[in-house]
Amino acid sequence: MRYLSPEWLDAAGAALAADDALAAALAGVTLTVEQAVDGTPDGTVRWHVAIDDGKVALTPGPAARPDVRFTTTYPVAAAIACGE
Repeated sequence: MRYLSPEWLDAAGAALAADDALAAALAGVTLTVEQAVDGTPDGTVRWHVAIDDGKVALTPGPAARPDVRFTTTYPVAAAIACGE
């Protein structure tokens, strides 16, 4: 599955939503983070993660009012995702 493909975004969103330990760790937190990644095989990919009192949702596309917004290149985003 290619990083940042529609299938990857769906799988990542499902994994985040199903993670009970993550939900417990984020109880009481409200935060929306948006990322734009330039230079992917599909062009610029924009997605956001919304955290609302332990509920975590990853959604393709921009957020209405993100708390944090950042842009990276595809190689940098892939390196971050790999923990480099």
